[in-house]
Amino acid sequence: MLNILERLFIWAGGAMFVGSLSLTAWWYAIRFGVAQPLTGWRSIVVDALLLTVFALHHSAFAREPIKQRLASLVPTRLLRSLYVWVASILLILMDYLWVPVGGVVYRVDGWPAWIFAIVQITGVLMIVQSVRAIDP
Repeated sequence: MLNILERLFIWAGGAMFVGSLSLTAWWYAIRFGVAQPLTGWRSIVVDALLLTVFALHHSAFAREPIKQRLASLVPTRLLRSLYVWVASILLILMDYLWVPVGGVVYRVDGWPAWIFAIVQITGVLMIVQSVRAIDP
C-alpha cells in the first residue's frame, strides 16, 4: 500500500511531466518561433550534447541492470516515477540551455501551417491519453 508521501511523489512527478511538456511547447512556439540568424557550430555541438544526455537517460533507464541497481535504492513501485522526475527535469534543462542554431530549414505558411499545428496538437493529446491509460 502506498503511503501519502509516495503518492505525493508519484502525482508531483506526473505534474512535473505535464509541466515540462507544456514548457517545451511554449518554448517551441515563442522562443523558437522567431527567425534568427545562423549561429554556427558551437550551437550545434551544445544542442547535440543536451540531446545526448536526454537520450542516454532514456536508454539507461530501459536497461535491466540499471533498474535493478536503482531498485536497491528506491522501492520498485516508485521506479517509473523516478524516471519521470529525471526525464522531466532533463527536458526543462534542455529547454533553458538549448542554443538556437538559427537559419531556416523550411517554412510553411497559410493553410498548410494549420495542418502541421493540428498534427502537433494531436500528438500532445495522444501523449495525454497515453499517460491516462498507464496509471500515472
